[in-house]
Amino acid sequence: MKWRSPPKTDDEFVETVRKTVVSFERWKPWLIPLIAVLCFAPVLTFVMMFQFLAALLDLLANAGGNPNRPFAWAGFAIGLPVGMSVGVSIHSAFAQFGQIMFGLRTERLLLRYYDAYQHNSGEESPSNNQDDHSEDRH
Repeated sequence: MKWRSPPKTDDEFVETVRKTVVSFERWKPWLIPLIAVLCFAPVLTFVMMFQFLAALLDLLANAGGNPNRPFAWAGFAIGLPVGMSVGVSIHSAFAQFGQIMFGLRTERLLLRYYDAYQHNSGEESPSNNQDDHSEDRH
């Protein structure tokens, strides 16, 4: 059996949305620099790993022999997932940055139209009850 909360009235739902938008706006100035750092952290990590592997190969080359031959497949096997994860990390960080900059558009429109409705009607809105609208469907 699935537990459900009791249905909310329109006013309760709008207050929940209003709290979400206010919380989002309060945290927005802090989230923008954090996401900007997260956009460039995978690139920095990838560069540092590349420098470490280059130094390791240089160390093996000075020890003698051809260092690239035994490690070529291992480097490919390690580099492919690392490169893919860096790409996914950068994509998700930029997607979150876009969500922070332009997010909650529908919620803001809902609040704007609900406030305009409340202002123009001057009365409480009907609750979001299915029984209230049963005559409209027939």
